[in-house]
Amino acid sequence: MEQNHSQLEKTERERVRLLYSNARFSIAGIFLGSLFFFLFFLDSVPPLIWIAWIALILAVNIPRLFLIKAFHKYCYQELLSLQDIKKWEQLFFIGVIFSSLSWSVVSLFPFQGDLLLSLAFTTLTLIAMSSASIITLITSLKMGLTFLTVTMLPLVARSLLMGEFDFYVLAMVGLSYYIIFTQMACRLHHAIMDNIHLNFENEELSLKDTLTGLWNRRQLYLFVEQLQSQAERNAGTFSVILMDLDYFKHYNDTQGHNAGDMLLVKVAGIIMHESRDEDLAVRYGGEEFVVVLPRAGVEQAAQLAERIRKHIERITGVTVSAGIVGYTLNESFEQMMGKADEALYRAKSQGRNRIILYGAADPKSVMTGTSLPQWVEWVAQDRNGSWWGFEHEPNEGDCSWYENEVGRYIRLSDGNPNPNWQQTLQRRPLD
Repeated sequence: MEQNHSQLEKTERERVRLLYSNARFSIAGIFLGSLFFFLFFLDSVPPLIWIAWIALILAVNIPRLFLIKAFHKYCYQELLSLQDIKKWEQLFFIGVIFSSLSWSVVSLFPFQGDLLLSLAFTTLTLIAMSSASIITLITSLKMGLTFLTVTMLPLVARSLLMGEFDFYVLAMVGLSYYIIFTQMACRLHHAIMDNIHLNFENEELSLKDTLTGLWNRRQLYLFVEQLQSQAERNAGTFSVILMDLDYFKHYNDTQGHNAGDMLLVKVAGIIMHESRDEDLAVRYGGEEFVVVLPRAGVEQAAQLAERIRKHIERITGVTVSAGIVGYTLNESFEQMMGKADEALYRAKSQGRNRIILYGAADPKSVMTGTSLPQWVEWVAQDRNGSWWGFEHEPNEGDCSWYENEVGRYIRLSDGNPNPNWQQTLQRRPLD
């Protein structure tokens, strides 16, 4: 459902963007058509009517130019949400309604001289304007048909009301073009929307891993580039989880490559299931996966990584190690991934099936210079960041193991708080 919503949002964004991109040509056509119409009927319409009509054309279309400029400026700075898209489309539609009304009033002009010739030329002018509107408003069928209806039908009605054969013929010509343009607008609209959908589908396929359905490295870099820009502008943050399946080569060798592929697909499904809607899940390469968490610190990332680790082990029986890093201002993504890889290496070297935050205290370094009593069989870090040694394996409890009657214990050192304290639990052979 989230994927469908994202696809809809991208399609709507592109549709409205095309509307505003074509609008400049539409307004230029309106000004040129108005000038041509004015010059042709200069002596056939009273001056006051010309003044009022030209003022109306300017009053309607000049604000539209400012609206177009504001849209492109806003769209450049921010990624439009679905709600924003609807707002900008409504504003554009209001401009189309007033623009079509400013042209519909020409059917009421008190033409002097040959009225049939005047209405015939007016019909041709509106046919040309309507055909242009079909092209420029092609991504909004509602707007195209509105412009077509409001401009063409009043002139057809006036010709019919004249009650003469020649005017009936003229009305039939106008009505025929109206029907033709309506059908053309429907077909072109559906064709252009199908093309937009197809372009997005092709683009998405180029950004996804064919085996797992997760995003690939190309989308990762595009996504992170945008996140870094937002984080620097708004003093925000984001975190990265780098995960690697433990002993995957051995699994492939013993179970076969097809089983290995199925395992990767299962793991990818678990990652997508556990991740938030706004997170980006990526197959980084081979058995490595990356999850990017916008607006999340390392603690929140660690909680997600732990859920994924447990879920993968429960469903597949395979363990996973992970390194986590948070964004630092003006830090490149390559530097972040280097830190995440370093944390992942530590997780592997400490026995695998664990999660390590970059910068968290390493139990080996904690023990440096410490004379560890022979009775210490286990070491672990509590949620306050302190390291402890135990005679027997502690249970979770509330992380205050010395209250859980585990036998002898000793406080070894303070360190950085680790929300995944249970992943620091290990046996004695540290030194």
